[in-house]
Amino acid sequence: MTMQPELESIHARREDLEKEASYLEDRKKGLEDRIASLEAKIAIQELEKAIKELETNNKAAKENISKLQTKKSGLEAKLKE
Repeated sequence: MTMQPELESIHARREDLEKEASYLEDRKKGLEDRIASLEAKIAIQELEKAIKELETNNKAAKENISKLQTKKSGLEAKLKE
């Protein structure tokens, strides 16, 4: 009784599993790369949102300061009268 057919079958099965493992590793790497890209895009969006909020807040603060300076000038003018 020869073991050759069984040995060939086992080698073929191993080869199939190695190919599958390689495919799965490539797929995993692709998914990891895509996840990293998406995470970077989300981080950029969050930073852009934070920047926009800061710009809005800074604009409001500048407008408030301008109003206060106008009021201060008016009060100083009254004192000089």
